[in-house]
Amino acid sequence: MTKALCSLPWLHLATHPHGGATLCCQSEMENGLSAAANFDGKDPITLNERSIPDLINSKTFKEVRLAMLRGEFHPACGPCWERERLGVMSKRQFDSRRFPLSFEEAKSLTAKDGSIKPDIQFAELRLGNTCNIKCITCNPNSSNTLGKEYEELRKKPEMKFLRDYSWVKPDMSNWTKDEKFWDSLSEHSSNFKEVYINGGEPMLIKQHMAFLEKVVKDGRASKVRLTYSINMTKLIENLRPYWKEFAEIHFACSIDAWDNQNFYIRYPSPWKVVTENFAKLRSWGHRPHVVQTISALNFYNLDDFYEKWQSIFPESVIAYNDVFDPPWFSPLIIHPDLRHKILEKLKKKLPQNLSTHLERMYGGETHSTDLWPVFKRHIKAMDDYRSNNVLEYFPELEAFLNLHSESLR
Repeated sequence: MTKALCSLPWLHLATHPHGGATLCCQSEMENGLSAAANFDGKDPITLNERSIPDLINSKTFKEVRLAMLRGEFHPACGPCWERERLGVMSKRQFDSRRFPLSFEEAKSLTAKDGSIKPDIQFAELRLGNTCNIKCITCNPNSSNTLGKEYEELRKKPEMKFLRDYSWVKPDMSNWTKDEKFWDSLSEHSSNFKEVYINGGEPMLIKQHMAFLEKVVKDGRASKVRLTYSINMTKLIENLRPYWKEFAEIHFACSIDAWDNQNFYIRYPSPWKVVTENFAKLRSWGHRPHVVQTISALNFYNLDDFYEKWQSIFPESVIAYNDVFDPPWFSPLIIHPDLRHKILEKLKKKLPQNLSTHLERMYGGETHSTDLWPVFKRHIKAMDDYRSNNVLEYFPELEAFLNLHSESLR
């Protein structure tokens, strides 16, 4: 793999609830920089009006492929370059190993204008925004239940920093119901190796059930890895016969904190249901793993979560995902001196792979000073709307901040 090459722009389809596509789920989303578009991100195209080949060969995607072939770092891939600079494994590195593509192969597949013949080996399908929870680090594009809250909060003058999601409409995910999309996906994925299902919440999205049935019936499931990203509030037992037909199946379980802290962040996740469903997946013979989204809220208690989780589910794999958007939820809003103190605490209990990830991501001197008050305004507004109080859910973090003349409120 050359210093700038990533296999995903050649072998990958990453859809989003509104029908648009980006280079991948971790590419630069700000100002539509990595979105399939024909005029510098100003006219994103979606599967509601256009075809899979149209998106894969949009101006954005062609430009990125040509930049990579020139050995250049395209800004749409900025998050990966930043992670690699910090010594943290990037999606580029991780997925290029799973879906290898040499420089010579990429060059031979690419026309002079950067276009390719679609050959989807890996699809990340976010099939609409139907969701039953309202994560505080999420947005209406991924959870329809957040729409009303955002609409009400943006009416407040002090909350104008929130993005306007008025463009999110109930019909925006009509593409998931269109047989032309599913037929096109089959047509352009003769070398299908993996499908990742997300939402919204996949267990609430009926279209994905028909899709699994289709893959099983056309005989392709035995060659495909199936990966879910689920919030653990619901499982569909009648999908089990389909799951058994896939080459592999993985469950990435979004659980951000312990018990009532998880309830607060992933509001209103019922802890009893979350843990019971995790246990159920294990009893069915699966090896689900936890994906924690690291934010300024759960950063202080990551060691506590790890110890408690391992006490009830020994040998569970726990992986980290980092908040990039909205940026005011990233641990980088915490002063470096305080982050370093927290990291020293975490190192004592976390395994080396997790503490190393945190050290590389948050151990530097980067400090988004202007975002701390934005974070507090967002928390306060959400608390008022939901009749919550962050201080009651994160007393240890608040006590730590108080020692250093700071507070969550």
